Amino acid sequence: MPINAGIDYQRAERTFQEAPSIREKIKALEEMLRTAPSHKGAENLRANIKSRLAKYKALSEKEKKGGRQPVSIRKEGAAQIVLCGFPNCGKSFLLSKITNATPIVAPYPFSTIKPEVGVLEYEGVKIQVVEIPSFIKDFVFKVQGRLYFSIIRNADLVVLVVKNQKELSLLRREFEIANVHLDQKRPDVKVTKTSGGGLQFFGPIPGEAAAVRKIFLEHNIYNATVEFSHSLSLAEVSDALDESAAFLPSLVIKNNLKPFDVGDIKHSIWDKLGLIRVFTKSPRKEKDYPPVALHSHSCVQDLAEFVHKDFLKKFRFARVWGKSAKFDGVKVSLEHELSDGDVVELHLL
Repeated sequence: MPINAGIDYQRAERTFQEAPSIREKIKALEEMLRTAPSHKGAENLRANIKSRLAKYKALSEKEKKGGRQPVSIRKEGAAQIVLCGFPNCGKSFLLSKITNATPIVAPYPFSTIKPEVGVLEYEGVKIQVVEIPSFIKDFVFKVQGRLYFSIIRNADLVVLVVKNQKELSLLRREFEIANVHLDQKRPDVKVTKTSGGGLQFFGPIPGEAAAVRKIFLEHNIYNATVEFSHSLSLAEVSDALDESAAFLPSLVIKNNLKPFDVGDIKHSIWDKLGLIRVFTKSPRKEKDYPPVALHSHSCVQDLAEFVHKDFLKKFRFARVWGKSAKFDGVKVSLEHELSDGDVVELHLL
């Protein structure tokens, strides 16, 4: 037992040991993770809990033969963002201001009883906005909380609507418990499975090799070459291997009883999504509207693939007007990187 593990953790660990079913073991492990010490000395403990949690969740998925399926909302537009917060934080009001949705906006809590969907338009690009019903303490442990987190995991951006710093800290804690890592990228661990030979590690191994090996075995990886590009903690190694872990960008919007600056909020959302607008055009014609939304650092090849799957086979060259062009109408190849607002003319065979 690690030093400073409180009574709540000990109780959860005992519940795990006595749990008769996979479902109850998962619940107990989630409680262990929630109540485990957060100091650096408990890093190995938290990594071990996460590994076991991933293992039991995988077993649970195999065991399922039917029953309730995760809630999903089909993505529409260039991206999907979710609005999350505690009761009366202003999510519904914000949704009504930045989209075409008309949710119930009320002074009492829990006025949103199901996900509300709206469409935000930013300079010609449509973005889907989903308001998640209000969080409560230990949200992920509730049936509806688990279902709504299935929507959150599929989103491109999480918008946290809060009234103060305390709410923000509590909200971030709920995401941590749910294994959703905000403003982090999945740790860079390259795993190439092999038919034999055990585990071969390359690069800066995080800590003792035996401890790292144990994490891989708990994730049912027995034979593989593993490359670590930089130093990681054991918890980060576990996160890298955990297929149930989600890594999403977030944006914090504080509702301080002043009117929302809608234009500023839309611009902040666009920046966080990391998208660019690219216009297409036909020879001797004006640019087409609306623009195509692509990820930052996209190139002409990405645009061609987006417009039509056959365009790559028939591609000759492209002409570009805008920030990325050395001069207007410059002739470029598929590898040319595009900038926001560029106009591209695709020439085919």
